[in-house]
Amino acid sequence: MQPRSLKKSDLPQFLDKLREYGELIAPQKTDMTRFLPLEDYSKIKWDAHPVYTIKKYFYPPKHEIFKYDSDIHMKEHTKKYVIFGVRLCDINAMLKLDKLFLDEECVDDYYKQARENVMLIGWNCETAPKETCFCESMDLKYSGYDLFFSEIGRAHV
Repeated sequence: MQPRSLKKSDLPQFLDKLREYGELIAPQKTDMTRFLPLEDYSKIKWDAHPVYTIKKYFYPPKHEIFKYDSDIHMKEHTKKYVIFGVRLCDINAMLKLDKLFLDEECVDDYYKQARENVMLIGWNCETAPKETCFCESMDLKYSGYDLFFSEIGRAHV
């Protein structure tokens, strides 16, 4: 695939277009940096590593998977997300979950449906890993995302 560039000034319009797919999530600073629904582009934390992972958007810690009355009604995961600014280490951690929950012998249908409804846009780290980072201990793969950005001068590539 041929690299493309996007002017930094055009990023808000690009992200607005992605909102047509689903709710836009990005790393933002509150009490700490975490992935949250994005309303204001100036709130994106470019240089911070979010403390919490993106997992809650496709495999929350608590979720209803079915209802039972006289029949069992499976609950579908229909919410769509565009998760922007995901670091490569988080994408690779998600690939480990994919291997666990999407194994052809025992597929978790809820997880599969949720993952199919998530668009991942990766963001390359511009700084050295922090002491809390585990990326150096992983064999990181550049895969598992829909789009990946690196910052180069006045553009994103």
